[in-house]
Amino acid sequence: MKKFIFLSIVGLLVLSFGTTVYAQKVEFKASGFIDAVYFGARNVPYAYDIPTWTPFFAWAPPLYGPSPLFDIGTSGRGQALDKERSLWQTRSRLKFDFVTDKNLSGTILFEMDSGHWGEAGDGRNNIGRWSADRAGVEIKNVYFDFGVPVVPVPITVRVGLQALAVRPHMVALSDGMGITAGIKVDPVTIQPLWFKALENQDFSSDDVDIYGLNVSAKIGKLTAGGFALYYNENTYPLPSAVTSTVNFNSDMWWLGAYADGRLGPVDINFDFVVDRGKVNDQRNIVARARDVKYRGWATRLKVDYPWEKFNFGVVGMYASGSDQKKTNNTGLPGTTTPFGTATTKVSGYVVPNSSEQFAFSESLLLSGSPIWLGLQGYNVLNYSQMHRGSIGG
Repeated sequence: MKKFIFLSIVGLLVLSFGTTVYAQKVEFKASGFIDAVYFGARNVPYAYDIPTWTPFFAWAPPLYGPSPLFDIGTSGRGQALDKERSLWQTRSRLKFDFVTDKNLSGTILFEMDSGHWGEAGDGRNNIGRWSADRAGVEIKNVYFDFGVPVVPVPITVRVGLQALAVRPHMVALSDGMGITAGIKVDPVTIQPLWFKALENQDFSSDDVDIYGLNVSAKIGKLTAGGFALYYNENTYPLPSAVTSTVNFNSDMWWLGAYADGRLGPVDINFDFVVDRGKVNDQRNIVARARDVKYRGWATRLKVDYPWEKFNFGVVGMYASGSDQKKTNNTGLPGTTTPFGTATTKVSGYVVPNSSEQFAFSESLLLSGSPIWLGLQGYNVLNYSQMHRGSIGG
């Protein structure tokens, strides 16, 4: 910790001397949080679909066996009745902002996690290991913001490792390298975006790019808008490491409309989203189905009535579901459904792979839970691929 403080002071001195040369004043800000959360449950297994091969959640074993939903009724797995479990978790974030003026700033955000106090692992998510001294500091965001002064309308640009957040409770919440902008033409705000999710081999068209546009307008006390989000994945699913083998590609669109704000005496949040696209098999084999089409939709309405220091509300949501005669769990071409038919269509609503929207998080039954701000909901882990849809029907 002393080394970190010393390096921080050195960094600040460098910035100070640098700004002296350029006659610029730099304002330094630090913020963050540390939490400790206890989780205790009875008769509740893990509710998410977690394959046994998912390395990301190796620190979070299900109640019994490697996967209660994948292996219900076998070898005692999935038998949550009258069983108890408990654990502690911790998350900490440390954010540094360096601001020269309203048109130029830089941000660095660190994250440190203990997924399971007393864990035996090392590296990220394992700072709770006994004897400490783990290499568990994660770089969450590194970006800079600047204004564009040579145009007649206000434009801000953000470049670097940042959050891709498009209606995050419904669609996309990921972190990655990209460029986003905000163009203000009162009362309209235009937000184009581009992210580079994968730059596989530089000499081959096997990378993954994300393009999007979000347009909104302030209408009285309401903000209404629409968005389009396009995932061009020449490598699908997203690999955990660079590989020369590319079996599938995917082209997916998410199109939506929304409204937030005050409507009469109540506050509302409304969303309507459709997903459209397909996953193609690129292998030179005779497959039972060379592609799988994705055709899903979801809508959600949240109404809150604030009264003095209280808030009363209701949330309603519906999402389309998949037909098990047409959809395998993975949603990949060439796979077989539980009925022995070829996988051809995913009609259930899906979110982009790598999105951490976590199952809409609005109730005790469909929730992200307070644990790590979301790991208990009925969602699919979309870190590599889209699967069959987390909820619907």
